[in-house]
Amino acid sequence: MAKHCPGQDTRFWKPGDIFERNCPECGVTIEFWKDDVSRRCPACKQKIANPSFDFGCAEWCQYAEECLGDIAKQIKKDLSKNHSGQEQGQERLKTSGAKEIFKPTVANSYKQKIIEQMKTIFDQDTKRIEHALAVLSFADQIMKKEGGEPCIIISSAILHDIGIKTAEEKYSSSAAKYQELEGPPIARKILKNLNMPQPIIDQVCEIIGSHHTGGKVNNTNFNILWDADWLVNLSAEHSNKTKEEKENIVNKIFKTPTGRKLAQDKFS
Repeated sequence: MAKHCPGQDTRFWKPGDIFERNCPECGVTIEFWKDDVSRRCPACKQKIANPSFDFGCAEWCQYAEECLGDIAKQIKKDLSKNHSGQEQGQERLKTSGAKEIFKPTVANSYKQKIIEQMKTIFDQDTKRIEHALAVLSFADQIMKKEGGEPCIIISSAILHDIGIKTAEEKYSSSAAKYQELEGPPIARKILKNLNMPQPIIDQVCEIIGSHHTGGKVNNTNFNILWDADWLVNLSAEHSNKTKEEKENIVNKIFKTPTGRKLAQDKFS
């Protein structure tokens, strides 16, 4: 991912890089990932700093201000005065109003740029915009349990149906085969303009090119996108089935344990 902190690459994570801490405001358990600058408590909605985040990177990383927001400037001042400034920055983050001034992390900023491009193409088609965002939400949920490459999964989720308008214009049809044909070139252009690394672009386009029919790709990234898309489409396409039929459909369609569990809870 362009401008992606090396420490955020999940391929090099170790046990303990995903952990739980109690919210200092209300005591509810919050799950933190290593690269989270902060998380919002699901109960009291306060934005809580990641107690294990190493703010020392603010001294040398050229993307620190984009990643950490305004707090990076203050941490750099602390570090220039005293080598213990990292601890001062950590303490400042945990107290006062600092927890409210964070900008999104680099990853979320990158995600937002892709969402903006998707919305530009779909224009006033709110139904398809909402569908893409719903698929993204489910993909995020599944990814936290199943792993995979976040950049590929997030990009694929946002752009998986990006070829549908062109398909309708060229073929007067939104059939799966036309979406899979027209989607990859559009996604490739978007991601290339955002300076996405070529290997990631290729994998995203490969997923988009078979996200309806499957078969061409069989890996964790594809399986997560497949399940997330089906979680959104499931009720609309099979709402009139019996309970037994629904169970059979879920067992047949879904590729990940987490996706299957979400489908059982949602569909049954």
